[in-house]
Amino acid sequence: MPGKLGTTATTYHNHFHNMTSILLLVIGFLGAIIGSFANVVALRLHTGRPIVSGRSQCASCGTVLTWYELIPFFSYLFARGKCKTCHSHVSIRYFLVESMFALFFILFFLKESMTVLLVISLVFVTLVGIMVLYDMAHTIIPTELLYPSVLLAGLIVFLRLGFSQQFLFSLAGAAGTALFIFALWFFSRGRAMGFADVPFTFMMALFVGYQLALSGLLLSFYLGAGSGIILLLYRRKHRTMEREMPFAPYLALGFLCVYLFNIHLLPLF
Repeated sequence: MPGKLGTTATTYHNHFHNMTSILLLVIGFLGAIIGSFANVVALRLHTGRPIVSGRSQCASCGTVLTWYELIPFFSYLFARGKCKTCHSHVSIRYFLVESMFALFFILFFLKESMTVLLVISLVFVTLVGIMVLYDMAHTIIPTELLYPSVLLAGLIVFLRLGFSQQFLFSLAGAAGTALFIFALWFFSRGRAMGFADVPFTFMMALFVGYQLALSGLLLSFYLGAGSGIILLLYRRKHRTMEREMPFAPYLALGFLCVYLFNIHLLPLF
């Protein structure tokens, strides 16, 4: 009898493990699909092209892409990164963005499990991703996405904490973190960073909570500084930054990493 119970327990454990693995694959592929859509939004925003209804085309020859050329991951890999019509190279940006979204969707699922809060958090992460992609292309954060995302971050924190002392601490911590970025913007007269980085920082600091806000900001600066050094080494002949560096990608990555992995660079609390 004990042997039978042990076998049954093992069977259920294996079944649960298999179901979890399948669910992770589904969540990851869903993230890749959303990432592909986020790429389209970021590329078409403010261009006059329809975001939802317009068919995707090859950037080189203008050929309308078929459905099987738009499958995340697989289409790029099977086509070896080339258009099947003109054989021009397709930017690896699409593959990388889909991979990043898939990774973050899986990490958020592992962090928050299957809850309503997870769904809202994934919507928030998607909006953050679109803003980051747009900022990387145009060095400006689209405000029509930024301010609704700030409200969404507030809603997420409210659902986590309710109207409590910790909720008020999170608001205060986010304001203090954003104030530091505002000071950099103000005293550099906009040369260090754009004003939109201020509400963007407030939004990300609010999302992670007051205990991780300073760690998120510090990690963002570490990532930005490291990237800047790498770019300077890559451009040895000039030794100067030839183009403005968007800071939103480092802010997003820094704050999301401290939230997902509970990184405390400044253990003040």
